[in-house]
Amino acid sequence: EDTNQDQWLYLPSSKQTRRILSGKRGGSFMDSELSYEDLGSTADKKFTNKILRNEEIGKHKFAVIESNAKEGDISYSKIITWVALDSYLIGKAEYYDKAGKLLKFSQMSGYKQFAGTWRAQKVNIQNVQTKRATILELRDLKLNQNISDAAFSQNAMADED
Repeated sequence: EDTNQDQWLYLPSSKQTRRILSGKRGGSFMDSELSYEDLGSTADKKFTNKILRNEEIGKHKFAVIESNAKEGDISYSKIITWVALDSYLIGKAEYYDKAGKLLKFSQMSGYKQFAGTWRAQKVNIQNVQTKRATILELRDLKLNQNISDAAFSQNAMADED
């Protein structure tokens, strides 16, 4: 088992640390339309990417990129992403289930720059199969806080007050 692929979740309200098993990464994160897999960044390793076309939506021009899953434990057969040509920020994405049917889409908005990195402040995820939706809003985001790796051990997180 590759321990570098371990994913952990700390729940401060209950002071619990939980391991997310690799087979469960496609599962729902906190009963939302996000999966644990969505929270990681694996597109460069688990998908092959190609530009389908350029598309204009309103006043913005996007590159439409298709990412097809390689072999392995992946929740989606493909993801189609609209990337703004002037900023390289993601405008929206469509996620297709393993049968190739549209599962959900997400729209990103309210981008702000934090420590030189642009982050969407609002992500709206709509599951077209279940008709459920999740809105993720970021507030008071802080990056590059010089926190030691040791602070992220299971014991250190469980000891936090």
